[in-house]
Amino acid sequence: METQQIERITPVMADEYLKLNTRNRRISKATVAFLVNEIRCGNWAFNGMPIIFADSGVLLDGQHRLLAISQTGSSKRFSVVRGVNDSAFKTIDSGKARTGADALSVTGVPNAAMVSAAIRKIMDKYWTARPTINGTTFKISTSDIYNFYLQNKEKIDNLVALSHRWWKKGGSVVNKTDVVAMLWLLSKEDDKAYAFMEEVATGSYDGYTSMTAQTLRNRLIREKTDMGRLSDGEKKDLYLIAFRQYVKGVDISKLVVRNSQKFK
Repeated sequence: METQQIERITPVMADEYLKLNTRNRRISKATVAFLVNEIRCGNWAFNGMPIIFADSGVLLDGQHRLLAISQTGSSKRFSVVRGVNDSAFKTIDSGKARTGADALSVTGVPNAAMVSAAIRKIMDKYWTARPTINGTTFKISTSDIYNFYLQNKEKIDNLVALSHRWWKKGGSVVNKTDVVAMLWLLSKEDDKAYAFMEEVATGSYDGYTSMTAQTLRNRLIREKTDMGRLSDGEKKDLYLIAFRQYVKGVDISKLVVRNSQKFK
């Protein structure tokens, strides 16, 4: 018979429950690191998601959350379900996980998917600055994306509106997500970021053009026609090389990536 109750699980209790973890998925260090960070950053909240035990006593779901409790030394409330048929294991976690876009959308943020993707690129700097705990890299959380938007709402909304205008004017050469993320990140290096990105996105800045920005724009145009899709890492390298030469006033007619670039 199934039962359900709310328990405050302490690190000692978590360790005891983990002894019943005899038939489960392989532990994901990245998932544990992510949950540990959520607890330490104050993002953790009781959401009703249960720790599940089978009628045989085996732990069916919750190993990563219990490990996070054990490693942080904190106590948290959980819904705990016991007595579930062992065969139900295969149905656990088969639903669609909520994303940053979902969190923004349900609160009425326009263009939620694009905003979420841009914020993720800003926060992890195109996969070059992802957070780590004890050497284990983990993802940016839904809470982090949502909080970042709330803290920077006016600026993000203005950048999104700008990306729409440039996208229409420039023939959709530059992805709107990249306009928002690159404007945010490149402007940390130099105020010329807006002039550079407008030229790359639309073809000119205030009626003027530069060889370096045009070289990048043409490279992005070729991506859409005959060169294949660029990865975020490749795109990041091209933008950074071109922008830094643009800031120096150096004209380049060809973009060559010899080493991976990093944002300052």
